[in-house]
Amino acid sequence: MLSRRESIKSLALCGIGCITLRPAEASGCSNDQHFEEISIRAMGSELNVRWEISEVDAVDAKQVRDELAALLEKWNAILSDYDDESEASSLTQERNIGRSQMVSIELAEAITKSKKWFEISKGAFDVTCGAVTALRRKRRVVSPDEWKSAIQTMGWDGIEWDAEKREIKVNRKGLKFDFGGIGKGLAVDKTYELMNKLGEGRFVVNFAGNLRAGNPPSHLAGWPVEIDLLETVQSESPKAYRIRLANLSMATSGDQFQKLPDWKSKSQQDRSSHILDPKDGAGVIGQQAVTIFAEEASDADAAATAACVQLRRKNLAWLDDLSGRQQGMFGLAQEIVGGESKVIEFGGFSEKLKLTRS
Repeated sequence: MLSRRESIKSLALCGIGCITLRPAEASGCSNDQHFEEISIRAMGSELNVRWEISEVDAVDAKQVRDELAALLEKWNAILSDYDDESEASSLTQERNIGRSQMVSIELAEAITKSKKWFEISKGAFDVTCGAVTALRRKRRVVSPDEWKSAIQTMGWDGIEWDAEKREIKVNRKGLKFDFGGIGKGLAVDKTYELMNKLGEGRFVVNFAGNLRAGNPPSHLAGWPVEIDLLETVQSESPKAYRIRLANLSMATSGDQFQKLPDWKSKSQQDRSSHILDPKDGAGVIGQQAVTIFAEEASDADAAATAACVQLRRKNLAWLDDLSGRQQGMFGLAQEIVGGESKVIEFGGFSEKLKLTRS
């Protein structure tokens, strides 16, 4: 368990340039005795929960850690595409192709939400890309025939899904799932539910750029968060949006940190964003980042991934229409064009948040 003094340190989160959850003490909280924090390594990243300690019915940090560790282990066993024995992986094993299979309530939620975002994103978000992402992780040069075969496995037309019965039939051999664009958001939502069940209403969850805040700390309008702007060679100094996050989720996606080879690569060092465009199976190129705000972290997570693909496709109209497709959703997109930073606000970003710039 982290000490309460350690729990007040600021957290740098992978995301839009950089997102920083600012120390609460720097924004009006009296001292570090009022907060607790735990961090757990899961799904290849670190999940962090910070909460304000109530004078009555304070939850024990060990209990939070134990219950959260069990929750994350459960979801990893369901969604992981690294584990051949995960529930999601078992659906696409050769022996199960063409066979109706009933899935768990948890996997049904992931599949249903993923299909919803495939439709909202007009194909820009697609969890059936697992065969391609598996090739991108290979530590060798992949042959053109291997890329072609993997790309041909993608698509929801190879799946029959009955949400009411929780039954799925995978009809395309070689198709694999990759829930990487929504899995961490789902884990954040489940952590949010756990903290509420434990009676701690003033908290914030951070999982590698996916945040969901409950009620704000006492005497504050929200949890202080900074969204850095992408830097260019011409940048005089880093700029940032400062916001207060409460009872809201936000997710970030971009190409700054994770890069992998794709079918266009000439070598292992020739890499593009880990985010791929399902239209051609290639990674997104060009410096860009997107932050999406929504009620649920899983929706924000999927939308941020889709928005990066839409930026690659130069489909800015999709961003403008996003709030209409998903009520209450808004965000901020950035890209570097011709050496200059371009910032696109959509869905009433400035109007819905009390913003300061630094």
